Amino acid sequence: MNREIKFRYWDTEKRCFQTSWEGVLSICNGKVGVMKSNHTGDYFDDFKGRFTPLQYTGCKDKNGKDIYEGDLIKQTIKNRTDFNSDIIHTVEYFEDIATFGTTYGNCFQTFEDILKDDDVDWELEVVGNIYENPELIKK
Repeated sequence: MNREIKFRYWDTEKRCFQTSWEGVLSICNGKVGVMKSNHTGDYFDDFKGRFTPLQYTGCKDKNGKDIYEGDLIKQTIKNRTDFNSDIIHTVEYFEDIATFGTTYGNCFQTFEDILKDDDVDWELEVVGNIYENPELIKK
């Protein structure tokens, strides 16, 4: 099985996604940080929990953009003008079933269910994320 595993990191201090680092980026006990060295040896600097890791789902949207945890996506049916969905779904990882999917209110769908639906040809589009566009999430 080949799958691409990659992450992006939300910087809670600078309020942006971080893409460059000094040192080797690591995740240790669920915290993001870098391994550093000083006169007493190597140590793990987790930046006081400043970074939130968000994993790539392995899916791309209709424009070829990578879909990550925390993204907000719009689902539409390809080649159908009579179906218009303004519902914005949040991309999440469901630990209890070990898969990625989307949530809206109390409803959830796995990407496997969405992308392998024989009756409907769904199209996904990233329209934002939970950090930079929280106003898109309807409660």
